[in-house]
Amino acid sequence: MTGLQPGQQLLPPLARLQIPPVTLVPLRVEDVHDFPGHIACDGDSRSEIVVPILAKDGKIVAIIDVDCTEVGGFDKADEEGLGSLAQLLGESCDWEI
Repeated sequence: MTGLQPGQQLLPPLARLQIPPVTLVPLRVEDVHDFPGHIACDGDSRSEIVVPILAKDGKIVAIIDVDCTEVGGFDKADEEGLGSLAQLLGESCDWEI
């Protein structure tokens, strides 16, 4: 199996959010109830952040997907922190997919 390419919708949370192409940047959803097509994994979820993990070759190999019970539960600092974690994981792991 090869890594995901931009435009593929194989990552469940991104597909669940019905984003046309797989995005290479973090996505913050302020209120999941106002996001068309959102299917919640948890009925108490009100906001969500999805951050792609990119392998050294730039392919999406995984994601970080976090829900919050508050509307607007994530901010730029959360995005940057999770982005740093995603970068560390992407560069440190041996992704043989």
